[in-house]
Amino acid sequence: MAEAPLRVVVAGAGGRTGRPVCEAIRRAGDLSLVGTVGRGDDLAAVLRRTSPHVFVDFTLPECGAEHLHCALDLAVHPVVGTTGLDPERVQAACRKAEESGVGGVVAPNFSVGALLLLELARRAAPHLLEATIIEAHPPSKVDAPSGTALRTQELIAAERGADPREIPIHSIRSSGFVASQEVILGGAGERLTLRHDALDRGCYAPGVLLAIRSAPGLRRLIRDLTPLLLAGDATEPGGSDPVAGSRRGAPA
Repeated sequence: MAEAPLRVVVAGAGGRTGRPVCEAIRRAGDLSLVGTVGRGDDLAAVLRRTSPHVFVDFTLPECGAEHLHCALDLAVHPVVGTTGLDPERVQAACRKAEESGVGGVVAPNFSVGALLLLELARRAAPHLLEATIIEAHPPSKVDAPSGTALRTQELIAAERGADPREIPIHSIRSSGFVASQEVILGGAGERLTLRHDALDRGCYAPGVLLAIRSAPGLRRLIRDLTPLLLAGDATEPGGSDPVAGSRRGAPA
């Protein structure tokens, strides 16, 4: 007998990222979009009424952290792509998720290409000891540096045992960009440049679907989708296995 679809609620469904994400959920045979949350809606009431397995958030920093905690309080697995969240609220959510065993994903980027850029930068970091990050987004992006740039900075620094603040980030806010990032790594007599450009927000949908399908099998919040993308064992760099055995099986 076929397994029932995963029930999903999306906040920010009318936004530039939320729209293609909702379209992708509707097209997926193993997922069911059972509700959306707009401005002024009572998230807790929507979650109680629709009983979703997974809650997806692409909203604004001022409400994203509240949404994250609300989902965890109601034992709904969160998938949060909203960036610029208060780090202390996110850390509190991480503790709450570990204590309850209700895991999920809070990630700065869901683009496959951007995730590969993060992984390549992490692997190159110990070998080329100079690094600079340049990120570019449209003026409408409210946080700078971007969450992806900060995560890249964190990963490079962790590989070197360094302070992330030693790695400079240059932010550009200009029309004509969706999301772009360069990581420039240098050594004696050589330079390695890694670059990713998102040309359409539809590129985030495959990563979001991967996160939705994986979230019910997570015991804690993971901050980077790369492990789920690259490996069936879903381990984080330098961390332990966060997966308790997904109801969908190991991520493809």
